[in-house]
Amino acid sequence: AENTVEVKKSEIKTSVSPSGVRSSDLKIGGGERVQPGYLVAADIVAVVVEVNSETGAVERESEESVLVDTRKQGGRQLVFSFGNKPQGPITRGLLESVGEMRQGGRRVVVVPPAMAFGADGAALAGNVTVPPNATVQYDIELARVSVPPS
Repeated sequence: AENTVEVKKSEIKTSVSPSGVRSSDLKIGGGERVQPGYLVAADIVAVVVEVNSETGAVERESEESVLVDTRKQGGRQLVFSFGNKPQGPITRGLLESVGEMRQGGRRVVVVPPAMAFGADGAALAGNVTVPPNATVQYDIELARVSVPPS
């Protein structure tokens, strides 16, 4: 955590992967790098967004567009095993981006429908429904990255 570096607002850069996942680091983690099979505990806010095709600007559809917000759930972080099949609010696009992060890092990830929940959408815990062909924006901060107990 001591090597974690905040990114100045003027220096935030957005990278786009070949699959169309857009990532912007807000904080560069200084801890353990995420590895397949590692346990990850993260604060996640996931919302359905619209992306303006002309400007690329991201806009939240509405307050009902929040899929998960661990920061509002009394600090209860989402824990998952990295590299396994996507489950719940975790998508292939988010896993692709998280694979480049270290503990302590925070980034905003915009996942296109094909790398999110696809043409069918999804039903998540708590009666949360992801509409078909939804673009999902994640604000994810990796609180802990660790080798799973054997």
